[in-house]
Amino acid sequence: MEPWCLFNTIKAYDFNGVEEIEADVDPNAPAEAFTLSGVKVADAVDALPAGIYIIRQNGKSHKIAVK
Repeated sequence: MEPWCLFNTIKAYDFNGVEEIEADVDPNAPAEAFTLSGVKVADAVDALPAGIYIIRQNGKSHKIAVK
């Protein structure tokens, strides 16, 4: 006997609940953008092409994904 036959109704749900993710980056403060290989690609975060970057700002580093 298949165990799934014991269920009355099986429904799919999106349990994620996350609508948007934002990096804790201050758009007014100077920042540097690096590739995951450590190559510096920009001195700002506002015009980065799609990809994954390390952002260094205010003595902290963040990994961001740009779509």
